[in-house]
Amino acid sequence: MKLSRTVLYTAIAAASLGIVACSSSTTPSDSGTGELTSVGRITGFGSVFVGGVEYETNQTTVTKDGRPALNGDDDLKVGMIVTVRGSANGTQGVATSIEFNDELEGLVQTNDLATGGILKVMGQNITVDANTNFESKDPVIGVVENIPPGAIVEVSGYPDGNGSILASYIELKAKDMAFYDDDMEVKGIVKNLSSTTDPLSLTFQLGGVTVDATAIADVIDLGVPLADGLYVEVESKAGFDAANGYLIASEIELEDEGHYGMDGDHGDDMEVEGLITAINLENGTFEINGISVIIPENLNISQFAIGDLVEVELSIDTDGKAVMREIEKEDAHDDDEDFSIEAYVDAIDPDNATITVLGKVIYVDRFNAIMVDKSDDPDKYFSIDTLRIGDFVEVEYYIDSEGSYIAAKVERETPDSHDS
Repeated sequence: MKLSRTVLYTAIAAASLGIVACSSSTTPSDSGTGELTSVGRITGFGSVFVGGVEYETNQTTVTKDGRPALNGDDDLKVGMIVTVRGSANGTQGVATSIEFNDELEGLVQTNDLATGGILKVMGQNITVDANTNFESKDPVIGVVENIPPGAIVEVSGYPDGNGSILASYIELKAKDMAFYDDDMEVKGIVKNLSSTTDPLSLTFQLGGVTVDATAIADVIDLGVPLADGLYVEVESKAGFDAANGYLIASEIELEDEGHYGMDGDHGDDMEVEGLITAINLENGTFEINGISVIIPENLNISQFAIGDLVEVELSIDTDGKAVMREIEKEDAHDDDEDFSIEAYVDAIDPDNATITVLGKVIYVDRFNAIMVDKSDDPDKYFSIDTLRIGDFVEVEYYIDSEGSYIAAKVERETPDSHDS
């Protein structure tokens, strides 16, 4: 989506990155070699669009949940949060690898999205916004509000590390356990671990769920002792215990070496998209997706607030800590100024990248606007170039500082099917 950019620098931060401090924005190539790690949402395909960059994928290794993707980037979907490693120069890049790891896959406990509440999945609190992409393997269930308790869903999005996730992608895997033959899984930071010397009970909390690992206590092998503060993934074959509501663990794995943080090495340049989950001006840090980032000295971030969806450019210092060098706020996430329209496309101006819907001329940024085709004959590579006059679309848009209409999301649909 198109970003309203607020650029934040200090001379110290600029010098440490080998660039000249300035008032204008930078691109990934400004850091020198153009080598980059980008963590963000897939907004479309041509190759793969992430973070406003179109990455070529002809020689890309694609993995899903730690395993090679059988069909390469064909196994990826709009809305998935991925880690792209490669190089970029402005809006063009080449990806050497793309990794997708979901936040969880498991049982829906409650669904109150229709009344403005949350989707509770495996003890995690899932929220959605207008830009969340929902895919369903059940043709009867077409919107997230209709996902029933007992269904199995996969969720990708922006976590806070403590059991809450703003979903950018939700896939309904099965309407109930009878149609599901895989393992459920959930990630989180271990809290309230019971005594590991008690053979009758080994429990801990991940977000809002209590995990019972008693049955596998003797075979847990993480390479380090299971302890509070470790970042882990719990897999479950049995689901929840009917008696006490505990999630029955069948396997526990260390996630990111047990550390919930930026997956980078000293000197790495990174771009990370996510939610500001905390701000601590006293110690000069804020959190994006629950991960601490250092704010350079003499930097005013008063225009940002907890809950803002931002993209942060940062580097990893000699202590392995993330240091911010630039931050952008995504205007399209400002719920107070978002608008939605459903109608047929009246006109398309490819030269100016605009479409006209109900008399409104809306700019569609091919590098940032989320493009999803939900018609009867969906096109994975749906873009403004393949949109046609007369197509029925749902457009989520906002109004920028100049009064222009900017598309955050364009979804092509079959008339009368979009509300199923």
